[in-house]
Amino acid sequence: MLRAFGSVEPSVDPTCHVDPSAQVIGDVGLGPESSVWMNAVIRGDINRMWSTERRIVRMTSSARRGRGMRDAVVRRGPAS
Repeated sequence: MLRAFGSVEPSVDPTCHVDPSAQVIGDVGLGPESSVWMNAVIRGDINRMWSTERRIVRMTSSARRGRGMRDAVVRRGPAS
């Protein structure tokens, strides 16, 4: 499920797969051919979370950046 946080909505490339049970919230960007699987959570509520192409967020994973941390960037490479 894609959800806004305040007025900020996720930006998801049309080639991405986001499982219906996954939660992608707020300032999150997913690049081409990326995928987010069952029950995974990506939160862009405090800082921006974004990925480049062909990234996988596996089942039940959780990703979030706290205050004072740099933006999270996931680059192409082995599945995370």
